[in-house]
Amino acid sequence: MFPLRRPVRAAVNGTLVCLALIATAATSRAQAWVEQGDAGDLVSSSQLTVGNGPLTTISGNLPIDADVDMYCISVTDPVNFRAYLTCAAISQNDIWIFNAGGLGIARDRGCQSSQTRVGAPIVTTAGFYYLAVSGNDARAQNAGSDLWLIGTPVNGQAAPNGPAAGLPLTAWLGGVVNPVAYTIQLVGASFCDGIVPTSPRSWGATKVIYR
Repeated sequence: MFPLRRPVRAAVNGTLVCLALIATAATSRAQAWVEQGDAGDLVSSSQLTVGNGPLTTISGNLPIDADVDMYCISVTDPVNFRAYLTCAAISQNDIWIFNAGGLGIARDRGCQSSQTRVGAPIVTTAGFYYLAVSGNDARAQNAGSDLWLIGTPVNGQAAPNGPAAGLPLTAWLGGVVNPVAYTIQLVGASFCDGIVPTSPRSWGATKVIYR
């Protein structure tokens, strides 16, 4: 068998380097999720985050006061899990977390140590959850009743305490957006779905597709 000539060997090496760089770039991008279009506001219309490895940020926009964005995430380390928005005042955006069935787990409408956050110790188990961000003082409801009492809490996260606390989320009411753009920081979380590589025997091996 004839040895590879130098130009051919160089081309093969260059292809391998290219594949390695693409794989590295895909891995680095997979740490963040950016809202695709407009994320829905209920479990049925929420946006699935897709990627591999830890999920560290979710970025998006709330263009109008009535808008609420919800994302499916996976909690992998419940002991250390937290999801938070940076804030400067209580009047900024609220953050929420619901279980896979749409039942409320925690909400924070305050601003402590420059954070509005949900997570441990109220979130206690690993699994799929739905993370939402809304304007300040939005109300999560079921059939017109609130999952959380109006106006509470203002000092840290709290579990549902309203008349519909044991019921799943079906609608939102109110909320004042400030600011429009947001970035949720996450610790102890991963994506809701993974990236699937194509067959390595084709040029498609340099690409990734979503399920």
